Amino acid sequence: MMLEKGDIPENQAGINYLNQVLPTGGERDLQYPVKNVSKIKVPVFIIQGEEDVRVPKEHAFALRAESEKRNMPYEWMMKSGEGHGYY
Repeated sequence: MMLEKGDIPENQAGINYLNQVLPTGGERDLQYPVKNVSKIKVPVFIIQGEEDVRVPKEHAFALRAESEKRNMPYEWMMKSGEGHGYY
């Protein structure tokens, strides 16, 4: 999802960066939290800034949906007016 959503893939430098630091193919799935929910053993606190363009809210919604699908405990907080790395 990082290659499709957010501000990083909006320019070639961002795409080049992601292609350099992210693994390829199936290896990429191994690092994607949504694909690894079944491995989580403790409740997760999902906090998302509603205005975050670095990690868009679609990431948080996907993690929440997968957690619900698997009956994994989680807490949810969507912070209105906040971006990435709010205080």
